[in-house]
Amino acid sequence: MDINSLPLELVERIIDHVARDGILVSLCSCALTCRAWRFRAEYYLFHTITINEKTIQTRRLESIFRHSPHLANFVRRLEVHTWDKHSPILELEYPSLVLLQVTLPWTDDTQWIFQTLTKFSSVSELSLLYCRIVDFSALLLMFPHLTLLDIFGGYINNCKTEIRHRSDIRTLGVQYLVALVLSYMMDSFSFPNLQHLFLNELPSSELSVTKQFLRVTGSSLEEFSIHLRGVDYAKFAYDIEHFLEDCPRLKLFSVRFNTQGDLGDLDFIDAMALLSPLLSHLPSTSLREVQIRGYLGLDNDSASDRLRPLDFLVSDPRFRGLEKLVIVDEHERMTENLIGQGLRDLLPLWKTQGIYHTWSREV
Repeated sequence: MDINSLPLELVERIIDHVARDGILVSLCSCALTCRAWRFRAEYYLFHTITINEKTIQTRRLESIFRHSPHLANFVRRLEVHTWDKHSPILELEYPSLVLLQVTLPWTDDTQWIFQTLTKFSSVSELSLLYCRIVDFSALLLMFPHLTLLDIFGGYINNCKTEIRHRSDIRTLGVQYLVALVLSYMMDSFSFPNLQHLFLNELPSSELSVTKQFLRVTGSSLEEFSIHLRGVDYAKFAYDIEHFLEDCPRLKLFSVRFNTQGDLGDLDFIDAMALLSPLLSHLPSTSLREVQIRGYLGLDNDSASDRLRPLDFLVSDPRFRGLEKLVIVDEHERMTENLIGQGLRDLLPLWKTQGIYHTWSREV
């Protein structure tokens, strides 16, 4: 059969299958097969592009877009890791762009950062890694369609707005600078549709601000993930008890403890004991999944006893809707053999309740 006579639907299915494997050479071959194959292959080839310093790949991309500017229509994810203010790729229009990721460590040219970001104000997902932001509120106002915001480190300052603006952000992730970012957001914005919140590397000094943020945004929250670092147990127990009482729609709660015993981290037994008062203040029974992660150091002799504080998840009728419990032990001595033993011994009552639980050393 002549390849040009293949139905378009079959051609697209073939290319979709090739794209799932992520092999660029195969996608390039598809694009060069014939005109009918080219459009679908280019859709995947230019779905994500990365701009680094003057690497060979970046120079090739510049050449490709210079001769075929229409390819910018396929770009849905743009990753910028360059200080080159004159990169022709940054001058293009990307009408289909959804996600913009910017990594600009150590650059002080904040005016250029703002001018660059302004060109992409239509994106709905924004990821900032190690960026220097002199006015956080102005940055958010620059992206009126934003539904996802991810901030990783950097330097952030803010000029409080005179009125509080409504933001449609549904997913927020912050690593480092948690209290600073959350306080700036509360100063100038309301988030009636926030559904997913991910806070990483959270020290005890930032717990009170986090609790305030949950108080004003928790009513719509469905997923909350928190990584606790270097937390003093006594202070944490007091601050954490009412953490979730303003989250009536919460369906997934994930907590990761640092329990290696250094830097003032929590002891594992203390960490487990915190979950009971924390979850007992949930105002509803919407919870469907609980994830517990950390260097738990479980072994055959202590696994059942150490996890005994989680009995309340079964004994409390408010958690009858719980469907999945995930325990991830990151301890280096954990073995597959031990995992099997743990599943046999781990709180037999859970099995009678039909809760699906996993015990793994994978993150």
